[in-house]
Amino acid sequence: MNEEIFFNDVFAELLKNNKSFSIEYHHQNRRYKEDEFIELIIDSVNGKKSIWQFKSEINKLIKLGLQSLTEVLDGSALQDKLNLLEYFREEFDELKGYVISEEVSYPEFEDEPAGKYTFFRFRDYTISGTIDNDGYLKDSILKKAQGYSKAWLEVIDEGKAKIDFMINQIELLPQSKKLIKDVNTINLFFSWQSDNDIERKFIRKSLSMVVQVFKKAGKTLIIDSDMRDVPGSQDIPNTLFKKIEDCDIFLADVNLVFGSLFRDSVFSPNPNVLIELGYAAAKKGWENIIMAYNVDKRKIEELPFDIRQRSILWYNSENIDDLNRKIIHAIKKISKQ
Repeated sequence: MNEEIFFNDVFAELLKNNKSFSIEYHHQNRRYKEDEFIELIIDSVNGKKSIWQFKSEINKLIKLGLQSLTEVLDGSALQDKLNLLEYFREEFDELKGYVISEEVSYPEFEDEPAGKYTFFRFRDYTISGTIDNDGYLKDSILKKAQGYSKAWLEVIDEGKAKIDFMINQIELLPQSKKLIKDVNTINLFFSWQSDNDIERKFIRKSLSMVVQVFKKAGKTLIIDSDMRDVPGSQDIPNTLFKKIEDCDIFLADVNLVFGSLFRDSVFSPNPNVLIELGYAAAKKGWENIIMAYNVDKRKIEELPFDIRQRSILWYNSENIDDLNRKIIHAIKKISKQ
């Protein structure tokens, strides 16, 4: 089965903040440089060309049926698709718009591209602010791209809907849990806080790397969190509690975010994280819990008394490799119990 049935990483790659436009993007087993790829995006917005091709591929997936799917994908491969889709979905959630905004001064780089190019600024409009990226584009592409700012938002919304559909199609398979869960599978529930996107994304990025390390060792690490992939209007607290009960390891982001109303110097982790942490302690035991904390921002001594007495997995945002090693060590230690 072609992996394109499950995801198309081209547009998601384009949306990654601070990505250099000098890299090439993979699409339908071909290589496109940045100008050719953006032309594809513009054509799709204008209805001339579809780079997603999700509709026909989803139909193929449905026609294959559950039996064919289970024959082609083992648990590890299926979970890889889910993890990647989750990552792309977060990129879409962050992005609000994407615009070729303005021409900037022509820099004198050693590796200037051949042909008629203009150095332009690309502006990402994100939930947390705006980020400018600079890059070369062919003059002909720039002319074609003018006036398409609103259309970018339509493409983004379309991408969200299609990614959600693909996630649900996989999760709703009657045998999906049987496919994924086996003796070499570890289910980790990540309790994150929305108050600090930087910490959440840093830990999430580390987890995605850790997943690959376990994969090379022949094990499947499943990262679960929040209400993602839960169909319908489910009861949120009970659904989260059920996920916590079913997980093997509970990872909590206990970074401080809330200050006291009476003392500005007193901070606390997110209340929702604390509730989930308390439930995990009662149901899973502290021996199956990991608490992550960034010591760059605040001291461990500032954590609530009943938390700082426990073992804390501390890290700093300048060294993701160190965080990776610590998470891997903690997971292996818990798994051997």
